[in-house]
Amino acid sequence: MSIRRKAANRRVLKVGGRRRSAVSEGIFNQVCFHAQQCVEKAIKGWLEAQGQSPPRTHRMADLLALVSTDLMGEIYDALLLLDRFYIPTRYPDALSF
Repeated sequence: MSIRRKAANRRVLKVGGRRRSAVSEGIFNQVCFHAQQCVEKAIKGWLEAQGQSPPRTHRMADLLALVSTDLMGEIYDALLLLDRFYIPTRYPDALSF
């Protein structure tokens, strides 16, 4: 396993731990934020494992465009919704609702 892949795996586990803490404390906006971070890092790690260089983006649409829709199946649309929990926390004027 490459050093980059090991680092990506550690990041996913670290963010996943934060999500569990937020759930137990009832901080649900943070749960959603960390869920987006977990999925983003997992997709980027998967791209690395496939020999692709992941793009420098946080947008699910950009990342999912690089992954087969067959692989994501029924959760594809739900994953796109995660942008609503990440982007506004970093870029408040980026999305219009």
